[in-house]
Amino acid sequence: MEREREGSDRERRELDRERRGGSESGKSWIESGEGRSESGESWIESGESWIESGEGRSRAARVGARAARAGARAARVGSRAARVGSRAARVGSRVARVGSRAARV
Repeated sequence: MEREREGSDRERRELDRERRGGSESGKSWIESGEGRSESGESWIESGESWIESGEGRSRAARVGARAARAGARAARVGSRAARVGSRAARVGSRVARVGSRAARV
């Protein structure tokens, strides 16, 4: 009984450690993605100001295209963050299986 509790405590600590490591790398991806989407928004705002002022439409079109590219880049970063998170979840479940096996022995 006592050994089972020690095993589950150790398993819980390992899982927590694993989760923290995985989520931190995921957070850094997400944060960099947020930075990119914010820069995309600033491009869009500057594009709107060009359109409002009535200056060169071709310039506004270039700014709009740049904003679209920045948005696509932010979307790619977001999907990469999702992949990192799912990988961390898979590693966590593997650790849980190993831990439960160790607890049985």
